[in-house]
Amino acid sequence: MLMRKNTIEIVPYSRNYEVFVSSIIPKDWSLDFRRFIYLYQNCSYFHAYIIKFYKVAVGYGNLLCFGNIAWIGNLVIKKAFRGLGLGSILLQHLIELGKNKGIRTFNLVSTSVGISLYQKFGFEPEFRYCFYKTPPACGGQIINTRLSRAKREDIVAIAKFDKMISGEYREEFIESHLAGIYVIRSNEKKLSGFLIESLEDGLILAEEPDSGIELLKTKTQSNGGRVVIPECNHYAMNYLENNGFSYCTSLNRMRLGKKYKWKPECVYNRGSGYCG
Repeated sequence: MLMRKNTIEIVPYSRNYEVFVSSIIPKDWSLDFRRFIYLYQNCSYFHAYIIKFYKVAVGYGNLLCFGNIAWIGNLVIKKAFRGLGLGSILLQHLIELGKNKGIRTFNLVSTSVGISLYQKFGFEPEFRYCFYKTPPACGGQIINTRLSRAKREDIVAIAKFDKMISGEYREEFIESHLAGIYVIRSNEKKLSGFLIESLEDGLILAEEPDSGIELLKTKTQSNGGRVVIPECNHYAMNYLENNGFSYCTSLNRMRLGKKYKWKPECVYNRGSGYCG
């Protein structure tokens, strides 16, 4: 189909598009869009857009900006309008928006099918996230004296710990999930890891393997669900494979722009596809 420039429009997301976006999110993403947009729509780091074709909404994408690092996520075009280059146009819009905000690095997660599209924009594969299915017998009572619910006074320490591992400054993002955060401390009462149970897959960051595995046990015992880890976290992988978790698939984490220091080996569960 031949497209004229004036047939395409990109507009900021608003609540009247909620039903439309919910209807085009693939089921295998396991994303509750209504909950997702309720959490983030009014946050300063969150930017979401609708792409229209002949004045009809046909796609959606969002950008989460943490300092000079951003995540592109939930980029989707309605099935009947795929193959027209609309996804590329929306992706370009999100990249330009980020650059105008001072973003130097863009991250995203891609299937093997999507890699070639993102490579055309300069994205490079960094590593794979490995997905594991939790065994049915994983439930049980959580007993760990080092584990506790996070309090408001913990936010700054959690954000600093997160920055040390993820390389991203996400204090406002962490604060929005405060009610769903567990922290684990060393015997010296120093923060050694945390779990954001309320974030999609349940983000787990830990500096020491013992703390990471304890948080992973807490996540799988409390709500089950899948476990998603970087392929370089061998401690987590060994634990999963030795305790009945079954490997399902993998997705590629990709980067556009400047490399930055972070510690993927300290990620014991990915938070989500839209923010790592």
